[in-house]
Amino acid sequence: PASTFISCEIAEQNNRALSGLARTLGVQEKSVWCSVYLALLSLLSGADEVLGTAITQGRPEIPDGEKMIGVFLNSLPMRAAMSGRRWTDLITATDRELREQHAFRHYPLPEIQRLSGLDFSAATFSYTNWHMYYEGVDREGTREEWIPQKVGGWQDTNYLLTVVVSNDDKSERHHLGIAADTSVFDAAFRERIRGYVANIVDAIASDATAFIDRTALLSESERHQQLV
Repeated sequence: PASTFISCEIAEQNNRALSGLARTLGVQEKSVWCSVYLALLSLLSGADEVLGTAITQGRPEIPDGEKMIGVFLNSLPMRAAMSGRRWTDLITATDRELREQHAFRHYPLPEIQRLSGLDFSAATFSYTNWHMYYEGVDREGTREEWIPQKVGGWQDTNYLLTVVVSNDDKSERHHLGIAADTSVFDAAFRERIRGYVANIVDAIASDATAFIDRTALLSESERHQQLV
């Protein structure tokens, strides 16, 4: 399917707030952003309990494993419920599940689908930390000249929605983008998705102890439509 990329600007103060929240809770920053993804799935589906997938790194942990060429990625399912939970509850539960997933990172998704009878092809979450690029892409220059853009590449997916978060150690900021299937999400709806992401991030940054199901994540016009 044809897809287009939605860039979601994250305000600097929200970047700092979410990173600080991860430190306070003692969780991975990845877990905070994965919670944003799960909340987005709940908002888009209208369901309290959602089923998504998280992309994991499965490169062989052997001597010179970093020199091996190949695709070492896998996707593992994760389930989350929003009702009765605070944002902090969702984040800590997500962190726990991501850590538990690590032991199964080499288990093939097709086999998981066969055993469970479930389809995980709707939406997925990907988190990338750019620090490895700064440390290895261009050692001839200064650290300020080590830029991820020096690494080219492309991606293609059958997922209807792919939430991609990258952590840039150099700027100490996270960047969030979404690859959306244009046959499912038209231009107007893609703009709504951009707004949903902003509302979710704002909500967590403002008060992570608030209950998710009591947080206004829809736009004012959408809330009005629910009432009439």
